[in-house]
Amino acid sequence: MTSAPKSPRSVAAPGPAKRVAASSTLVPAKGRSVVASTAHHSSPVRSSQARRHFRKPYGNDHRKMARGGPQERPPATAGQRAGEGGTMAKDPRNTAPAAARRRRRGSLSRPKVVAAALELAREEGLAAVSMPRLAQELECGVMSLYGHVESKEHLLELLAAAVLEDFPLERADDTPWQPALERFSASLRRRMLENGALAELLITRRMWSAGLAEVFEWLLGRMTEGGWPLREAVRAYHSVQTYTLGFVLYEIRRTTPEHEEEHRAWWRHTLADLPPASFPLLHAAAGFAPEGAGEEQFAWGLERLLHGLAAELADRTQPSG
Repeated sequence: MTSAPKSPRSVAAPGPAKRVAASSTLVPAKGRSVVASTAHHSSPVRSSQARRHFRKPYGNDHRKMARGGPQERPPATAGQRAGEGGTMAKDPRNTAPAAARRRRRGSLSRPKVVAAALELAREEGLAAVSMPRLAQELECGVMSLYGHVESKEHLLELLAAAVLEDFPLERADDTPWQPALERFSASLRRRMLENGALAELLITRRMWSAGLAEVFEWLLGRMTEGGWPLREAVRAYHSVQTYTLGFVLYEIRRTTPEHEEEHRAWWRHTLADLPPASFPLLHAAAGFAPEGAGEEQFAWGLERLLHGLAAELADRTQPSG
C-alpha cells in the first residue's frame, strides 16, 4: 500500500515588506561618503564623516548638538572680561585695569619705564615699585613692561644706573688726586641724599653707569699722575667709595628732625639706665655723643681717610735707606 504523496508546502503570497530597521550603507556622492538609510526612525551610529556632514549646520557646537542640540554659552564673568572690549583676559596675572590696555602701540619705551619707576620710588619708596603698580602708572598691561625690561631685578639695576647718570662732578685735568677724591665723595653723598629711597640700590645692585665710568677713568688718571700705582689707585678709590656708601646709608635714616630727636631721646633713656660711677665717660659725652651722622662728621672722617692715603703714598715714594 502506497502512501499518498505529501502535499507541497504552502508559500505565503508576496505582500508589502515589513518596516524593519535596515542597516545603514555608504554610497558615494560627489566623491564623499554619505549615509543612505532605509529606516524611518533614528538610525544606528554613523561614520565620523557622516557625523561631520549632519552636524555642519551647528558649526563648532557639534559636540553640544550630540548632547541634545546647540546650547547657549553662559555669559562671561566680570573677571573673564578683563581684556579690552569685553574679550576674555589671556593672562590672569595681568591686573592692570581694562582702560589701561588702550595705550597706543609703540608709545612705551625703556626710558619711560625707568623714569616712571624713579618717580614712584621717590614719592612712595622703593617697596612701592612693583610690576603691576608700574603698569598702572604707565596705563599699560603688565606683560607690556617685559618688552622693555627683562625682570624686576633688571629694572632695579636700571634704577641704580639712573641715579648715577649725569654725575655732578666737575672734572679738570689739572686737579690733584686728593681734592679729586674728596669732590667725588661729596658728590656721591649729595646724590644719595637726593635719592634717599634709592640709596640702598647702590649697595645691593651694581654701582655702574656710563657716567660713572667716565668719573672712574678721570679719578684713576688723577691718581696715577699723582704717583699712585694703578692697582693701589683702585684700592684707594674703593676705600673712599665704600666709606661714602656706608656713611650715607647710615646717615639717611637719622638726618630728618623726627629721627634726630628720637635718637637723642634714646640716648637719654639709655644713659639713665647706666650708673655714672661705672660709665663716667659716656655720661661726660652725653651732650655730643648722639651727633654720629651728619655733614660735619662725614667731612671729618673723609679728611682723616684721605690724610691716611696721602701718608701711605708718601711712604711708597720715599727712597729707602
